[in-house]
Amino acid sequence: PEERKSLFVKGEHNGKVRIYLDNISYAQSEGNYTYIQTDTRRYVLKKTLRHTLSELGNRFVRVHNRYVVNLAKVHAVKYNS
Repeated sequence: PEERKSLFVKGEHNGKVRIYLDNISYAQSEGNYTYIQTDTRRYVLKKTLRHTLSELGNRFVRVHNRYVVNLAKVHAVKYNS
């Protein structure tokens, strides 16, 4: 079976937590920090969104200066006119 892609983020008590990419809904930048939103929790990385996006791969698309989304989580797109 194909191995699920993941990344490690800082967890509680100086540990590391594995986050599977298919559980990530979106990522948001805040300066040199990136917030990763999963189905159940929000994590913070001390990395820029550009650096984080390079680790996430092509299933994630930048939709705004500060946001990238997981295409597998997009169910509809609404355009403002």
